Amino acid sequence: MIVTDSPWPKMIVSDLDATLLRSDFTISNDTLAVLSRVHELNIPFVIATGRALGTWQPMIQRLPVRDPVITANGALITKPGSYDPLAEWPLSPSDLADAIGRLRATHGDVTCGVERGIELLHEPGYRPATWVPNRITRQVSTRELVAEPAHLLRIQSRTTDLTTVATVNDLRLSVTLSSATSAEAVADTVSKATAAAWLTHHYGIAATEVLAFGDFTNDVALLKWAGHGVAVGNACDDAITAADEVTASCDDDGVARYLRPIIERTADDRRN
Repeated sequence: MIVTDSPWPKMIVSDLDATLLRSDFTISNDTLAVLSRVHELNIPFVIATGRALGTWQPMIQRLPVRDPVITANGALITKPGSYDPLAEWPLSPSDLADAIGRLRATHGDVTCGVERGIELLHEPGYRPATWVPNRITRQVSTRELVAEPAHLLRIQSRTTDLTTVATVNDLRLSVTLSSATSAEAVADTVSKATAAAWLTHHYGIAATEVLAFGDFTNDVALLKWAGHGVAVGNACDDAITAADEVTASCDDDGVARYLRPIIERTADDRRN
């Protein structure tokens, strides 16, 4: 269901993959046109992605982004095209070492990587994703892996089901499962919602004035926190339950279809 009489928000926050982007990682001309109209109305449009900085940056040339970007599931906020943080909430070396030790005690064949700046550092046996072109990756020892703070901990297992990772005692991580054998984690106090809350303070607006879009479990907190949360039609059950309403799927340009009538009405109101 798409509601067209929603009030115009003072900030929009949208997930990227399978929400703003279609399932083949493309973005339609229709969505690009709607984003341009949003910018003309001078409303912040904030991307909030689970991607870390190194996998977000290749997208920058494809999107008309001018506002801050939330990356690494809320652990880092940057300006478009910048490597310098506006705000960050990384995992400390001691937290990383403790988490990896606890994971290995319960999930014996786990291998890990960390997102640090634009680099992915990983242990021997970890298999970096191959879908990101020119990704900067380095194989390092576990000691080097945990030597400095990192924004995102990546967890893999060849054989162990990782669906129970989040229940490991005292793990102090917020875990998102990518598959049964792959997960990513940030500090348990960090989410897209906490990063968006930092930005509302930065802009001097209230959470009730935020419109948010998402599709996956790492969007649930954001959809609940925002004044109005909208799940795309392809969203998981948890995201749909958390949202106030549901728009069309990402492949049917659900975000653009939801925003277009609001934009048109707002433009008319401002002309009058």
